[in-house]
Amino acid sequence: MTSPRPLTPLFPFLPIALGFLALYIPVYAELSQTAWTRSENGHAPFVLAIILAGFIIRLQRLWQNDWFADQAELRLKDYLIGILALTFGFGLYGLGRLGEVELFTTSAQLPILTGCLALIGGTALIRQLWFPLAMIAYLIIWPGWLLDFLTGPLKLWISQSATDLLSAFGLPVAHSGVVIAAGPYQLFIADACAGLNSLFAMTAIGAVYLYIVKRQGFTHNAFLFLALIPIAIAANFLRVTLLIWITLQFGYDAGQVFLHDAAGLMMFAIALGVLFALDSLGQWRHRTKFSSPGNAQKLVLP
Repeated sequence: MTSPRPLTPLFPFLPIALGFLALYIPVYAELSQTAWTRSENGHAPFVLAIILAGFIIRLQRLWQNDWFADQAELRLKDYLIGILALTFGFGLYGLGRLGEVELFTTSAQLPILTGCLALIGGTALIRQLWFPLAMIAYLIIWPGWLLDFLTGPLKLWISQSATDLLSAFGLPVAHSGVVIAAGPYQLFIADACAGLNSLFAMTAIGAVYLYIVKRQGFTHNAFLFLALIPIAIAANFLRVTLLIWITLQFGYDAGQVFLHDAAGLMMFAIALGVLFALDSLGQWRHRTKFSSPGNAQKLVLP
């Protein structure tokens, strides 16, 4: 019977967790009433849960594998990284709280956590926890002017492309900027219809999927992650086109109220299906390439 592993290596994480919660529970409470209620940030609470689970699961595995016991003492580089990251993070947090700038406050999470981890386990521990740290980028609240700058061209492209496609089938649609005339109805392409929200959600889910399945090869993973961008935009274009057609056929309430969310869920599922199909295709090509006789012979050559 093996003796239970001591919890001593995990003790330094307790004050860090309590300190971080003391800093950010008030921030999260405010965001739940403000920024997180807006559609462009609706993914943040779910991503926060993924980050928390990622830290807990990864730390548990490191502890079970006696990773902490095998680590060497911290070097000067580790202390410098930790102190500099914490100094920058606390400064950013202070500016954000004093100036009520959500961009600064939410961005400070990454350097604060990185600095704490560097002072506990050095850069080796940061590398072990790189995924939940990277996911913090999805918690940043970007300013409205930047989102307008990014979504403006997307909204214009979607409104023009959707009306061009439907007009080609003889349907009475036209657009003026981001306002679409569909028969007797006028529809406005809002920020939520520009694809940016779908882009955030799709890339977040895609990143979690790629991390869990752990596909070999940087090229394969990078291709799938980058492919999520056109997939999300195309899925949102189809969603807007479908909603315009439903509005023409069944009225405003059907297209903009009753079936609006249903169409969004359907297109989101289709986009995920395309991601899984591309991943399966890449895996099939990989197996085919290295299972062929010619390649098998090359693999055994010195």
